[in-house]
Amino acid sequence: VYSVDVASATPSTTQLVNAANAGVTGSLFGTSPTASLMQTDADQVFFKTSNGDLYATKGGTSDTVKLAGTVTNFKVVAENAIYFVETDSASATSLWYSDGTATGTRFVEALPANISYDLDNAVAIITVGVSG
Repeated sequence: VYSVDVASATPSTTQLVNAANAGVTGSLFGTSPTASLMQTDADQVFFKTSNGDLYATKGGTSDTVKLAGTVTNFKVVAENAIYFVETDSASATSLWYSDGTATGTRFVEALPANISYDLDNAVAIITVGVSG
């Protein structure tokens, strides 16, 4: 995965974000994962690797941060607001929120075992005590 600075009419700065290739170890992301999903907000890109790790980046290796592991799906819903579903080793799923930083990533709630979710098509946010 590469990022390109497109702020000028002639983009000139290309930075390596993910150097993972099949069979290559020692990259920022471990052995062989590749970016499998990407979504953006105004100033960063969120991507999930094929091994389920979720990252946020502003374009370079120094500002790329791992937000979570074992992520099955995620959805950017607003600037600095991403929701994702994580599955633990016992196959229990939980809903998480992140603002794109490790410190701003937090657990929301455990999801029932029989729940069907589709973060790509709908996210409902309800503030308790506020009628909509």
